[in-house]
Amino acid sequence: MLTPALFQKNLYSELLKLQKGFQSTGSGSGVFICTESYHGKVYDFGQEVWLGSSNFSRTGFKDQLEAIVQIKDSQTISEIREYINDLCAPEAKRIVSVDNVVLGNKYNRTLPTLKQFSRLPHYLSPDHISMSLPLRVEVQPQSGLNLSRGKGRISNGKYKPRPWYEVEISSDDVTRSNPVYPKTPNTAPTIKHQKTTNQCEFTALLFDGLCYRECEMQTYGDYNKAMGSTPRTILGEFLKGQLEKARVLRCPEEITTETLSAYGRNDVTLIRYTNKLLPNTDDLSNKVFVLDFSRPKLSGTRPFASGVLTPDEEELNENES
Repeated sequence: MLTPALFQKNLYSELLKLQKGFQSTGSGSGVFICTESYHGKVYDFGQEVWLGSSNFSRTGFKDQLEAIVQIKDSQTISEIREYINDLCAPEAKRIVSVDNVVLGNKYNRTLPTLKQFSRLPHYLSPDHISMSLPLRVEVQPQSGLNLSRGKGRISNGKYKPRPWYEVEISSDDVTRSNPVYPKTPNTAPTIKHQKTTNQCEFTALLFDGLCYRECEMQTYGDYNKAMGSTPRTILGEFLKGQLEKARVLRCPEEITTETLSAYGRNDVTLIRYTNKLLPNTDDLSNKVFVLDFSRPKLSGTRPFASGVLTPDEEELNENES
């Protein structure tokens, strides 16, 4: 049982071959994709059923510590099969009947490789100012956080869809007028439809409720209306990753107002600090911005203006670690 997701091309090809083999037996068996979120593992071998956490893979059966139980009681086996039958109709379809399977190559995440802090570095001094960055998904079904659903690119004569984790935060005039918003002084185009090349680069700490990860970011475009990371997929791994961990988003779904409502917030908090190790300048070279997208009900720590955690937060952070 699989769920609609991004499949590696070779895996999808092998699953189709497996489905063809099942189909030739005439037994009704097959490779099914569940159209609802389902995570359980049930292995039915006729006289016995195995139920547990192990994926049908080398990792699941050899490399990882898992929990799985053997069931031989006929009544229990009958009830399990009834459950599977209920799950497969109408929530599951054979793989050949599913039209929203996304094919792609294996994606190596960058976020885990970034420099990580368990708390704000001591050399950051609070500027005591912050702002909200609304995630305006209701007006951006194919841009912003949903950029992967937009038009792809032509490379070497071949069309390539945008990566799942490619995102940017696009802000309106009111948001950009906030003095905390990082921008360059002259971003207005001099003539209509002129594209500006001004970029405002800054250092950011991405806060998920437990730790901070350092990366380079910038605002760009006319009036610095868009904010992204270098590469753009880092910000996507952070924002979409939080939604995925909360189980309110799966590839290749669109992020909607309902998605953000289920997560518990529809904005990113931007908090500005000064790096005391760097000389004071008129630009943002000595500034560091915390992007807080921690889930309100699950966050273990929150950025404080003092740059340190309260004793209660330290204890909570240690318990969750």
